[in-house]
Amino acid sequence: ALDWVLSGGKPWLFHLTNDLLHGLVSGVVALLVWLWAGLLWSARPGRESWRLAAALCAGALFAVHPVHGEAVNLITYRTTLLSSLGVVVGMLLHTRSGRWGPLWVALAYGFGLMAKEDALVLPGLMVVIDLAFGRLFPLRRAHLMRYVPVLLVAVIYLGVHSSLTGSASLD
Repeated sequence: ALDWVLSGGKPWLFHLTNDLLHGLVSGVVALLVWLWAGLLWSARPGRESWRLAAALCAGALFAVHPVHGEAVNLITYRTTLLSSLGVVVGMLLHTRSGRWGPLWVALAYGFGLMAKEDALVLPGLMVVIDLAFGRLFPLRRAHLMRYVPVLLVAVIYLGVHSSLTGSASLD
């Protein structure tokens, strides 16, 4: 609605907003890879240049990959960009979360879910991140509690979604 009001209905602002959102998501992806490379290579000194190169390559590859063509070029696919932003910010916050981290992850997750249901993949990605960095086993109650806010958001979302759309009926 804001794009419409500011541009008078002309498409240039819609496209500019989509380009800016895509740039933001690509930047967060690069930051994620930079953090992950730092975690993976922390025991090996002298890997900072590799870490930066990996982050820049990942961000650039994400930015120019053809799969994002529709999300960037078509105004109606902005929901995909917003959902992706919620997921990658949630992944970033989960990677480097402190005491209030799980609540921030749940907030980013809720933002992504409000845009599009594709964001439902975040809890699974959180498990993959924890498995990759050896943080999941042995199971600790404190670590598992980091998943509670996100799972609560998922249950609330699915409940509201189900009540609004009704149950599926097939003929």
